[in-house]
Parts: sequence; C-alpha cells; structure tokens
Amino acid sequence: VEYNAYNNIRHRYLLSREFHLRTVLVTNIPRHLRAPSKITTYFKNVYPDAVKSVTICQNLIHLESLIAKRTRILGVIEKELLVLCREEKRNLVMNLDTLTRAKYNVRTLSKRLAIFCGCYEAPQERLAWLYGKLEEVNESISGEQARRKKIMSIMDKLDTSQGGHDIDFTLASKATFTENSDDARPKPLHAKGAIKRYSKELKARNFLGRLRNQTDKKEKTGFIENHINEVTDKAFVIMRTFTASTIAIQSMHSSKPGSMQVATAPEPRDVLWSNVYVSKGARKTRTLIADLVCLFIISFYIIPVTIISLLVSENALVSYSPRIAQLDKASALFSSAIALVQPLCLVGVQQLLPPLFIFIGKSEGILSFSEVQMKAFSRYFMFQVLNIFLVTSIAGSIF
Repeated sequence: VEYNAYNNIRHRYLLSREFHLRTVLVTNIPRHLRAPSKITTYFKNVYPDAVKSVTICQNLIHLESLIAKRTRILGVIEKELLVLCREEKRNLVMNLDTLTRAKYNVRTLSKRLAIFCGCYEAPQERLAWLYGKLEEVNESISGEQARRKKIMSIMDKLDTSQGGHDIDFTLASKATFTENSDDARPKPLHAKGAIKRYSKELKARNFLGRLRNQTDKKEKTGFIENHINEVTDKAFVIMRTFTASTIAIQSMHSSKPGSMQVATAPEPRDVLWSNVYVSKGARKTRTLIADLVCLFIISFYIIPVTIISLLVSENALVSYSPRIAQLDKASALFSSAIALVQPLCLVGVQQLLPPLFIFIGKSEGILSFSEVQMKAFSRYFMFQVLNIFLVTSIAGSIF
C-alpha cells in the first residue's frame, strides 16, 4: 500500500511537466566557451529544436551585496515608520487622559532632551536620511545591472585566444554548419582538422596541462579568457522535452576528458547559490581539506568523549560536593538522575556531528542541499562504523 501511494505521488510529480524536471546543470565549462552566445550556440547546434533557453551563471557578488544592503535599509525604514505611527497614535489617544500623558512625558523625557541637544535625530529626519540612502543604493543597483548587461554583450562579441581550434569551439561558433538537402542534420566543417590540431596541442603541453613555451607568451587582451571573472563555469539549460534532457545527461560534451559535465539540475529551492561561484579547482581543494577534517574528527573523536566521560561520571559528580554525595545516598531518584548525566552528555556531543558535517559539506562547495545531506549521512555512517561498532563493541567485548 505504501509503495503504491509513493508510486502515484512520484508519477504525479513527473507528469506535472515542471520546467526544472527538464533542466540540466552544466559545470566545468571551458574558458573559451564562457560567454552567453557561445554556450547557447553550442547546445542549440548539438540539440537542434530541443533547447528552450540557456542561462550562464554570472558573477553577481557585488550586485547581491547591494540588494542585501537595500533590504536592510527597507527593514529599518519599516521599523521607523512603525515607531512613528505608534507615537502619533499615542498622542491622539492620550489627549483624553491627562495622567497617561504625564506618564508618557516622564518616560520620554530623556529622548526629547537628546533630540533637543542634537544627540539624537527626530524620526522625520531619520526617515529622510534613510530614504536618501535607499535612493543611492537603487541608483547603484541600476548601474550595476546596466554594467552586467553591457559586459555580457561585449563578451558575446569577443573571440577566444585558446581553444579556438577545438571541437567545442567549432560547435559553439556561428555559421559553422551547412544545410544539406539530402541530410537535414547539421554537419560540422573541418572536424578532422580540429582533432589533429587538438592532438598537436596535447603534445605541446606538459604533464600538468600547461604550455611548454608559456613563459615566452605575452598576455593577450580583448579575449574571453581575460574576462572569466565576470562569469562562472556553470550554466542551466532548459530543454523542451524529457528525452532531450536525458540524452544531454548521458552524452559527452567535450573533447577534453573531465570538461563540461552535464547532470540533472536540482530544484531552485535546493540550490546553494553561494556555491555557484566555487570553481573546479577550488572545489577539489575544499573537498580534500573537508575529507581530512572529517577523518581527523572521526579518528580523534574518542579523546573528547573520554574527557567528558571522566568529568561527568557518577563518581566524579559525587566527589565534587559533599551535598551531592549526601543526596545520592539519601535518594534513589537523585542517584538515578546523576547516573543519567554521563549518557546524556555523550548523546549531546554525538548530536553535534550531523550539523557539523552539513556545515563542512556546504563549505566544500557542493551545489545542492540534498547532496550535502547525502554526503553528511555517508560521513556520519562512517563515524558510526568506526567509533560505535569497532571501538565500542569490539573493544568492549575484548576488554
């Protein structure tokens, strides 16, 4: 019965035809394709008439900080308006009651003296200042939005200094496909030449993937690679059908292994938008550090547990005060309560691990909260196996 109910709910969810069910997440986009027109043209050429929209994730850290600042100012304005309305309402009501008005005057005497001396601004003056700040922030937000739009249009017109001969860039370039009357499917031009040039480029690189004569090259300007700090290496592609999204997930989208990976996009409410800015290299470094931290916590977890066990054991608590020892001998209920202190403290320390693992997963740069929970669950399971099963059960049975 429960399986049938879950099956019906799952079918209704899939038949809802929500757009996020047909959305794929593209990560590790090559540097020479991090432009809206390039990545859009690539997917529209690979999947003709199957792509609805392509949205590349931009660097909106400054814009998000401005919006957060405007939200804080609006909150302060609402609070000031509420206080002003309350004061005006009190003035209207207290005109009928002399005693209540006298109490109110005594209570607000210090505030009125501060306003008179200039140490404290009146509500009207504070509201005028806040509205001025709000207008300044709105102008900054409008300017940043216009700058972002201009930068995206400029990046669409820029060429690439690296990867211009790769298959990826060939698919992302306009007017590289010809229509054939016999075959309606688009065919890329010079595909064999692109493969040969790519193999030559691999030979010209060392084992770290860097050019051997990189020191002799001067930095070029006016290319997409010089503006990759304005965009991220991630994009969301909305397909028109479930079939197209499934094919996109199962296909290889780059001539370089490990580049431009496509996976099912999480729901918008599940995305950790702050981790969108984490690059592939930073994600690897953070994952390594997170694994080392979790391994350290799991390995040396027995040390704080032992210290807490010694400090809050029944004998230790009784020895702290003669009064506690007297109550322990006089009351069986109090003795039972003291005996429960140590297990409760150990359980409390153990309950701190899941939130800690979730925080480590978020700091690691994982994109979705559900994936963070799954990783925290796997780490907590490893902790249970190592500390509860191996240390407690086996060591307790031996000794």
